[in-house]
Amino acid sequence: MQALLEREGPRLPVYVGMRNWHPYFHETLAQMAADGIKHVLGFILSAQQSEAGWDRYKGDIATAREQIGALAPTIEHAPGWHDHPLFIE
Repeated sequence: MQALLEREGPRLPVYVGMRNWHPYFHETLAQMAADGIKHVLGFILSAQQSEAGWDRYKGDIATAREQIGALAPTIEHAPGWHDHPLFIE
């Protein structure tokens, strides 16, 4: 993703945060805050939109934002992709 954005734009930083392994959400959000990032677009990579998928991810991200406090960036999540024609194909 970083290479694609550098090549085709817009030139934006790319961060990775995960629920079950390093770097964890709170680690990534802390780094974003330290880097002065205020607003981000988040991509949840779980294909299934369910309680075990999206809901837990969003809940864990919200908890991580609370841990960081007022400096934590706001997050707008990209829509689900479980029904995208190329995924189904």
